[in-house]
Amino acid sequence: MKKRYWKTWILAAALSLGNICLCFGADGTWMDLGDGGWSYQRANGSMARGSWEDIDGEWYYFGPDERMATGWQEISNIRYHFEPDGRLTEGWKCYGDGESGQWHYYDSAGNAVIGWFEDGGDWYWFSPEGILNQESSKTIGGREYWFLPDGRLLSNRYEGIHYYNSLGQPDPSYDVRVWNEQGETITLSAGEEKALEEKLNRLPGGWLKAFVDGDWHFVYCPERGAYQELSDGAGGSYPVRYELNDAERTLYVSSPEGILDGFGAFLYLRSAQDRKDYQYPSILRHREYFILELTGIPQSHKRDESLVFGALFAAYLDEEGKAYMEEEMNDMAWLMGTIIDSRAADGTRK
Repeated sequence: MKKRYWKTWILAAALSLGNICLCFGADGTWMDLGDGGWSYQRANGSMARGSWEDIDGEWYYFGPDERMATGWQEISNIRYHFEPDGRLTEGWKCYGDGESGQWHYYDSAGNAVIGWFEDGGDWYWFSPEGILNQESSKTIGGREYWFLPDGRLLSNRYEGIHYYNSLGQPDPSYDVRVWNEQGETITLSAGEEKALEEKLNRLPGGWLKAFVDGDWHFVYCPERGAYQELSDGAGGSYPVRYELNDAERTLYVSSPEGILDGFGAFLYLRSAQDRKDYQYPSILRHREYFILELTGIPQSHKRDESLVFGALFAAYLDEEGKAYMEEEMNDMAWLMGTIIDSRAADGTRK
């Protein structure tokens, strides 16, 4: 990075001092052509002409006329992009301002990426011109795909109450059903859907796959209120915003928060052997004070293992909650993390 700034500085200095036309680098000399263009004389005295040059760790191209390339250039039938100071462009680059800007990605060889491209675990699609697709849906190869506004493929995640699989295709088997108290389908506002989406996308993918493969379903009933009101013995109450119905294979929730607690109760139901092997009841007794402080569960329900497990699962998926668990009850944090991580992406046990 230091070399990059040095080269940019010497060019800027030469541009600002009209009477100076030579800039000396470690391996050669930059020559100001007087019209905003630059050429380069190598250390051996020869001029860079029709060639690629590695100068201070950056790549430049000089045409047959010895002029340094900038902007878009086609070289040997391949399109490249160069920065205003001549550096070969690499990585993400936006041309234009605001929402009208067009994004491109350049590989380490300076080639504009086209087609499908994976970066940081996310997939993107670029047109034959190298422009990032930012449309919400796009037909590619005869199949329709869905994307987020920033160009990421909707993959293995919820958008609102709808789920998109690893291929960017809608998968209704994961979708959340939204009912009123009479069991009739109702519509949520965009804000309500986003609140659910934020919680749903925290759920561990392997366990979510196991949930769906087991023919389980989510039902969101915002009119329902609390499924239980647990007294804290001091005039207050602890509302339980979910109901796990094993017979119906349904997790009913009445608030976005209920998604995490309720799904934690599902993990409790499906992790009996792990809980036994990892001595969950014993840890529960020994960490009672910290568990109640973290979850707010009333003292009268401290032995409700399913309820407590669900609340601890929700806390573990929260950054502050996880930090508290690791600080005050590392054994419980380890148990929770181990059980969460026990399912592969396909829902089977690792």
